[in-house]
Amino acid sequence: MGYMTKQEKYRLKKNITSILLDDTFIILAILLFSFAPSITYAQSGTGQLSVCPISTEIPIRPLVTESLNENDLFITADSVDYSEGISAHVNGNAELSYNDQQVSADRIDFDEQLNTVLLSGQVNYWDNDVYLSGPEASINMNNDTGDFSEVRYWLFGNRGRGNANKVLVNLGTRTEGQRVDYTTCDPDLDSPWNLTTNIWKLSAGKLVLNHERERGSGTNVILKIKDIPVFYMPYISFPISDNRKSGLLVPTFTSSSRYGLEIEVPYYWNIAPQMDATITPRLISNSGLMMIGEFRYLFRRGGGTLNLEYLPNDSVFGGKDRNSIVFQHRQSFLDYGRLSLLYNRVSDQEYLEDFSNSIIGTSTQFLKQFATASYTWFLNGHRLNIYNLVGNYQIVDRSLPITSQPYKRLPSSTITYSSPYKNRQLYYKVTGKFDYFDRGSNAALDNINGIRYDLFPSVSYPINDLSYYLIPKAGIRYTSYQLDQNTILPNTKPDRFVPIFSMDSGLFFERNTDLLGETIMQTLEPRLYYLYVPERDQSDLPIFDTGQYNTSLTSLFIENRFNGVDRMGDANRFSLALTSRLYSNDSGRQLGSLSLGQAIYLDDRNVV
Repeated sequence: MGYMTKQEKYRLKKNITSILLDDTFIILAILLFSFAPSITYAQSGTGQLSVCPISTEIPIRPLVTESLNENDLFITADSVDYSEGISAHVNGNAELSYNDQQVSADRIDFDEQLNTVLLSGQVNYWDNDVYLSGPEASINMNNDTGDFSEVRYWLFGNRGRGNANKVLVNLGTRTEGQRVDYTTCDPDLDSPWNLTTNIWKLSAGKLVLNHERERGSGTNVILKIKDIPVFYMPYISFPISDNRKSGLLVPTFTSSSRYGLEIEVPYYWNIAPQMDATITPRLISNSGLMMIGEFRYLFRRGGGTLNLEYLPNDSVFGGKDRNSIVFQHRQSFLDYGRLSLLYNRVSDQEYLEDFSNSIIGTSTQFLKQFATASYTWFLNGHRLNIYNLVGNYQIVDRSLPITSQPYKRLPSSTITYSSPYKNRQLYYKVTGKFDYFDRGSNAALDNINGIRYDLFPSVSYPINDLSYYLIPKAGIRYTSYQLDQNTILPNTKPDRFVPIFSMDSGLFFERNTDLLGETIMQTLEPRLYYLYVPERDQSDLPIFDTGQYNTSLTSLFIENRFNGVDRMGDANRFSLALTSRLYSNDSGRQLGSLSLGQAIYLDDRNVV
C-alpha cells in the first residue's frame, strides 16, 4: 500500500481505471445534450426555446497546465490511498482530466475486484458541450452501466439547463432518465415580478434514448409556464441526431358554430434527405373528413412545396366536393438565371372564408398564379437583365366588380441595361417594358384591355466622397398604348412623353460619444433632394396596374409618387431629411436610428 502527499501528481496510460472517464461521461453528456433540443424541436420546429438569458451558474473549469497525450489520465488530489489489485481511494479536491473531459469530486473509490467506481461528495463534470453536477455517481465496468443520482446539467450550445432525478446509462446503446426537466431560463433572479427568469420548462416522467437507432422517446411530458402546467403530452418521440424521423405530430382541436368540432392529426413522412411530406386528416364534425397534404422537395439549385386539400361531399355546402391547391417552385439555372412558379386555386369562392385559419386568408380577394423567368449578363461592368412574367388571378371575393379586379398579364417583359456605376463618371440606364393586360369582357360593365409600351432612358453623374455625395440625374419617359375592348376612353392609341430631372445630395458627420458606459459612434446625415417633373395631361391613359405610394420617409425621395407606369406624377418640390444613427465601436452593429423628413412643394400637384 502506498501513500501520495498533497497535490502530488502522476500520469498513467489508459488502463482499467481510465475507463472511468472514457465513455461513461460522454454518454451522459449525449443524454442531456440530446434530450433538451430534441424535445423542444417537437414543440417549436427550431430546436430551441431561447427566450431567457444565459446562466452564469457554471463553476470555473479546472485548469490543466500539464502537456497530456491522447488518452492520458491526469489526476490531482490531496491524498491517494492505493492497494494494488484491490482498491484505490482518492480523497480531497480530487480532479481528473481525460482528453476534453474533466471531473472533480470530494472522493473517488475504485474497487478493482468488483470492477466498480464510486464518485461521492460534490461531483462536477465538464466537457466541450455540457456541465454536470450531482452528489454521487457509480459505474459498473463489468456490464458498462452507470447510475447517476440528482443530476443538474447546463448545456453550452443552447444555454439549456435542468435536473434529472435518476439517470441509468448502458454505454453506447441505451440511456434512461427519470423525472427530467429542461429550460433555457436564468435561475438567478427567480421572483414573481421578474419575467426574464424561469418563464417556462419542460418536464418528463421518463426519457429513453436508443443510441444505436438514434431515436428517443418520452412519457408524461408537461410544458409549464411559471410552474403552472399548460400543456400535457402522454408520449413524444424525437430523433437524437440530425436525422429526421417519420411519425405522428402533435394533434390540434378547434371548434366553430358553423362546422362544429375539428380535429387534426398530422403524420410526418421522412421520404428522403431531399424530400418529405406531412399528411393530415382533418375531421370536421359538420362537413366530413378533409385530407390535407404538404410535400416538400429540394434540388441541387432549387426546390418547392405542394399543398393539397380535399373535402368530399361537404354537407354544409350542398354535398359538393371542395379542394385547394398551392404549388410553389424556385429554380436557379446557368450562372445568373432564376425561375419562379406560383399556382393557387380553390374549388369555390367561399373556400378560404370557410377553411382558412388566418385573418389574412379569410380576407383574401384573389389568388395569384404566376410564372417568372429572368437572366442577367455581365460584361466589363455593364449589366443586361431580361425579366419575363406570365400572371393570372383567381377571384375569390364575390363582391368584387370586374372594374376592380386585377388584370392578367399575358405576358409582361422587362429589359434593363446599365453601365458600370463609378464615381465621377456618367452612369446611364435604359429600361424598356412590354405588357399585355387582359381582364376579359363584360357588356354590362365598362372595361379596357390592351398593350402598353414603356421606355425610360436616364443618365446621372454621381459624385461621392467620405463626407458628402451629389447625384444629378435626368431622364425621359415615353409610354404608349394599343387598346382593345375599350368602352371608356376615346383614343385607342394614347401616349405620353415626360422629362424628369432630380438632384440628390447629402452630408455625413460622425462623432464618438458614451452611452451607458459604452463608447459608440453617432452620425448626423442631412439630406436634400429636388425633383422636377412637368405636368402632362394623362386623362386619356388607362390605369392597368398603378396606385399611389403610402406616405413614408422613402416616398420623399422617389421620382414618381405613383407605383406604376400609367401615371407620372407632376412635381416641383424639395425634400429634406435628417437622420442620426448609433453604432457600436466594438462590433460595428447599428444600435438604433432616428429620421425626420419634410416635403416642400413649390407648385400644386394636379395629376391624380
